[in-house]
Amino acid sequence: MPVKKAMDNFKKKTVSGVKWVAFGNYAQKAMTFGSFIVLARLLEPEVFGLFAMAFIVIDGLNLFKNMGVDAALVQRKDDVERASHTAFWMMPIMGVVIFALLYFMAPVAAVLLREESITPVLRCLGIIFVLGSIQSVPQSLLNKELKFRELEIRTLISTVLYVICAITLAYLQFGVWSLVYAYLVRRFSMLILTWTMAHYTPKMIFDKKIALELLQFGKFIFGSSIVLFLMLNVDNFLVGRMLGVASLGFYALAYNISDLTTSHLSNMITWVMFPAYSKIQDDKKQIKEINMKIIKTIAIFSVPFGLMLMLMGEELVGTVYGTKWLPIVPAIKILAICSILLPIESILDATFTALSKPKWSFNLRLTNIVLMCVTLPVMISWKGLVGAAIAVTFSKVITIPVKLYLARNLLGIKIRDILGAVQPVFFSAIIMIISTVVIKNIFLLGSDRGFLALIKLAGVCFPIIAIYGLVLFLFDKAGVMDIKKAVCNG
Repeated sequence: MPVKKAMDNFKKKTVSGVKWVAFGNYAQKAMTFGSFIVLARLLEPEVFGLFAMAFIVIDGLNLFKNMGVDAALVQRKDDVERASHTAFWMMPIMGVVIFALLYFMAPVAAVLLREESITPVLRCLGIIFVLGSIQSVPQSLLNKELKFRELEIRTLISTVLYVICAITLAYLQFGVWSLVYAYLVRRFSMLILTWTMAHYTPKMIFDKKIALELLQFGKFIFGSSIVLFLMLNVDNFLVGRMLGVASLGFYALAYNISDLTTSHLSNMITWVMFPAYSKIQDDKKQIKEINMKIIKTIAIFSVPFGLMLMLMGEELVGTVYGTKWLPIVPAIKILAICSILLPIESILDATFTALSKPKWSFNLRLTNIVLMCVTLPVMISWKGLVGAAIAVTFSKVITIPVKLYLARNLLGIKIRDILGAVQPVFFSAIIMIISTVVIKNIFLLGSDRGFLALIKLAGVCFPIIAIYGLVLFLFDKAGVMDIKKAVCNG
């Protein structure tokens, strides 16, 4: 009975975690999406391009802030308290060193990126490394204990502050500094809230043996993070360097739009399922069953979103962001393929890491980045932004079959099992495509602008989504009710 009770409690915490992370991510995406609609009309593409260029450097150095120690702390089974104190004294040293390195190396980065104005931006943003190093351990402990409610409330509050600050400063014509200062406000508020919620008190304990163990586990997480950074930023670097900061602004928006569900679902999976799987890493049958349910749930959301981008990209961008952003539409339609497939891939990565196979994800991500480095320069030279989208999509999607093969060997997950799970989504998607074409022709979107265009866009999107949901309910009533039950009772 105690084992059953513990498992029931674990399931309850996991489902509750998924619910809170899903809610938090959707709310956060809604706020950032809405604020970006305003910011896109207040700021020029060059501003977004400069900010995105700065984060190529920031994200690169961000990899070194904890060397995978935070993930090692979440995964650790024994001596957790002693390990947390040891990790705490390791983190600030890394943060201060990285901040100093960035401050003095910012001019070099400006030369490499061919953008002199990026130097003060980088130096100002470097403060986040000190803030993040102080926040790392209490955040990892909240994550380990599956306290996602606290984490998401913290994130939502900080996002609200970011939105208010960014829009206010943009209206006051602060340019790129409206984004920089708003981001610093967000990170500082997250630090304060994390410590408030974690109730963690560090002690003067440092165990060299534990420190080495944390670094040993974290090395593959760290290595995989380096490759992930390159995957997420090599395209930004090459677009900015080969096509200029304005083109990078266009590309950044195209990628962010197509990434709305990808990052949301991927973050939710990694954030919740990695610590959850770490607690039951010896029960592979249980992990397989959970995996199949999650894959179907992910497909329910990622497939219609990707299809909407493919079928209505021009209407969505022109109406929501304005006609000056229409050049990004062809790239968005290509990147929509990633929106459909990559969230499903994320559950496999979380599984590999939790089952002490982080090397698998590392090697496959390394393959992704090699392909990107080879294809991006050629495709950008040939097709510009569209070429970049083609190269990125090809390089990221090509390794999914390999991950499915590894999942089959590790957990017995077969491709036909996945196809069977997503079959209702497939049929619903076909009806959705047909209904989109018909409804678009009825409303005749295209020439209107302003409030009337928004009304027409809503008039198209709402019935399409309703039709998709209704057909899905008819094909898979039990699956839809399971999701509803999980959300309502989690």
